[in-house]
Amino acid sequence: AQNELDKMPASDAETINLKLALAESQIQKLQMSIAQNERLDSANSNDSQDNQQKSKDEIKKLTQTVIGLLENLLDTKPELVQQSSVVGVCRNSILNDQLEQSKQLVEKYLAKFPDNIAINIYKNVFNEPDPGDITQERYLEIEEKTLSEISEPIRRAANLGIFYRRNGEISKAAEQFTKVLEAAKSTEDIQKNPELKNIKLAVSYLLDIALANGKQDIAENILNVARDKNLDDFNGMFFDARITASKQDYKNALIKIDECINERPISSQLYMLRSSINAALGNDYAYMEDITKAANLNPLDGAIAKRLAIALYSRDKNSKNEVSATQMNETRDVMEKAIALNQGDLELLDLYTRYIAASEPSRAIAIRQDMLTAVPSMENAIMLGTLATNVAIDTSDPNEKEFYFDIAGSAFEQAKEIDPNNRDMILSYTKYLRAIGRGDLVKPLLEESKDDFLVANDLFQEGDFEGTRKVLERIYSNEPNNAI
Repeated sequence: AQNELDKMPASDAETINLKLALAESQIQKLQMSIAQNERLDSANSNDSQDNQQKSKDEIKKLTQTVIGLLENLLDTKPELVQQSSVVGVCRNSILNDQLEQSKQLVEKYLAKFPDNIAINIYKNVFNEPDPGDITQERYLEIEEKTLSEISEPIRRAANLGIFYRRNGEISKAAEQFTKVLEAAKSTEDIQKNPELKNIKLAVSYLLDIALANGKQDIAENILNVARDKNLDDFNGMFFDARITASKQDYKNALIKIDECINERPISSQLYMLRSSINAALGNDYAYMEDITKAANLNPLDGAIAKRLAIALYSRDKNSKNEVSATQMNETRDVMEKAIALNQGDLELLDLYTRYIAASEPSRAIAIRQDMLTAVPSMENAIMLGTLATNVAIDTSDPNEKEFYFDIAGSAFEQAKEIDPNNRDMILSYTKYLRAIGRGDLVKPLLEESKDDFLVANDLFQEGDFEGTRKVLERIYSNEPNNAI
């Protein structure tokens, strides 16, 4: 590919764009290779470390090449410069200590596109004393400050609302979205307003919040504005279908959404909503058909990709027949795409590791380790410990068995530190202890918990039915209303 590009006019915008795409693709492959190698045991060897360093040095060279190509495009055809390319440079520069070159690119980009939010955020990040050592909390402060400085009121309120919504500050999000709604009411000829996209998005999110909190009066107010200003592109019918579905009047909601689809059969959001309605009505085939249609119409929408992934996971999990290899590959491919579109989504990662645990246990464990590092919760610790224990039990290689048992033990110790009396943790931990031949530690663990239910369960698992009966009778005598 490089040889062919060298034959093309170097200053031509199309040539620059193709060279840019090639360099970015090479960077992505190198980054994936580094990430994969870091998961392998051999990553600690001297040869592996040398190869890793060579890859990192190559990324630095390629990043410098990308910066030069982007600067050329900004001089000749600035409209061809993609925000994602500049963001990629900013991220790589922070990791690879190429800040000065990136700062110049950012300044040059903002001279052409001064209102770009993402690049303005990076500009402020670069102004920090150490951009490579910014905490997540500080990054969010920078992002919020950048959004607060947007001069256009509707754009500022919409983006602040999206920021607060993404970070779980729903009351603040609703406050900002309400500002957009009020502005929309008094905006003449709103369909020609340059902020129409932000208005529609903010109002739609405000409707989500109102319905999630049972605020039907607010939802009806939004519906009236949507009808008057056509903020849902269906003169209020789409919003009306959403409100009707929230009241669990699914049959009428289906009639309304069908009317919208008949008017515009290429809207992924319509099929997304109809899939939810069909699921509520128990129309499983129609549900799968609709969510698949939505994904085909909008393959880059993270929310739709996630819904399809969950749907296929549930289909396979609940199938009464053996899941075919074709179905498994389909589900896996869809889940991997959804994960790529929803970076850091722990729910998707959780389902994915459950799905691949039998076929790719090592990969599932590696992902679980990352999840526990990112969110050191009881649930993540138990899931990692349980998975590693099961894999260790199933493997015949003594080195692998020891390796996975070590991972499980570490995870359970972390869980125990979080809450030493958690029932799920103790149940899983006892299985692990017996699996490694330390059944002698189970009784002290159970006694420490002072939980008769756990004691009874353990006696039952060990086949001591008389002992189980005595403990259950003791529980009943102390707590006659205990359903156990």
